[in-house]
Amino acid sequence: MNATNMGVPIVHAFDAQAWLTDFAALGGGYDVGDNSLGLALIIGNQTDAELALGQMMITSLTANEKTALFRHLRTTIANAGGGNN
Repeated sequence: MNATNMGVPIVHAFDAQAWLTDFAALGGGYDVGDNSLGLALIIGNQTDAELALGQMMITSLTANEKTALFRHLRTTIANAGGGNN
């Protein structure tokens, strides 16, 4: 989301780790392939509002944010020695 301060745009940087933490708290999970990223909600004990928020988190991602998530996860997986979540 962008805001302005005296007419000058303020751009908020996307924080992939923070997004993933919030998504996981709603039951979100991911699958990282060689060139792909899958995001999904694992249905459990979430409220309807939590499920709606999780779905909105997925659908509102921009292409650049998806790329940032993919790169963050690939780096995290590589640093951990491989394997998917």
